[in-house]
Amino acid sequence: RQGVIALMQLQLKEHMKDLNKGIQGFTQAAMLLKHIPADTLRDDLTAAICDRAFIGDDELPRDEKAFKEQIKRARSRLPAVKEAMSRYLQELAAAYAELNAKLGSGKHPLTSLLRQRLHTLLGAGFASHTPWTQWTRLPIYLKAMTLRMEKYSGNPARDTTREADIQALEQMWQEKTNALQKQNQAISEDLKMFQWQLEELRVSLFAQELKTPYPVSVKRLVKEWRG
Repeated sequence: RQGVIALMQLQLKEHMKDLNKGIQGFTQAAMLLKHIPADTLRDDLTAAICDRAFIGDDELPRDEKAFKEQIKRARSRLPAVKEAMSRYLQELAAAYAELNAKLGSGKHPLTSLLRQRLHTLLGAGFASHTPWTQWTRLPIYLKAMTLRMEKYSGNPARDTTREADIQALEQMWQEKTNALQKQNQAISEDLKMFQWQLEELRVSLFAQELKTPYPVSVKRLVKEWRG
């Protein structure tokens, strides 16, 4: 996949120049996401746009005819994908700014935990690692963290119990993923999606009013894991 994208980038030099000039909302996002060098973030966003516009959900081309057709498709899809990424980035930056302001004082009991969560969700390379379908959800995950901080003092014990349930599931996922990586085994799509289901579980448990795209609970995820 990466090889095909690299070959397509060579064919679409002018489009790549245009893309490298910048994505609307990039400067603001780069200023907020200070833990990622600006060049790294730009390259990462460009890679995510190319992946979606050039290949997306299509089969990879295996001969010259299919490759030329793919180039045509990529050319026509690129403006819409770039525009969508710009929109997602601006929504993400707004949610990040709000959460960051709350974390700023560092006095809240959840500060350290949520900073860690932020770095996991939005670490270097996050744009390429985030499936396209999840981009609309990223700001929701940050809003859920903000709401969680606001609700915490109402029932700290409940927050702790729910966090422990999530951590138990996350640990199983992490151990399984690490074991596969050590053996140079591919990580299945189901296993990758489980990570995002855990994010939806956080929304469901800590910020129910934001709603999840499908029903999710600890019980459901335990059952799914066993499956």
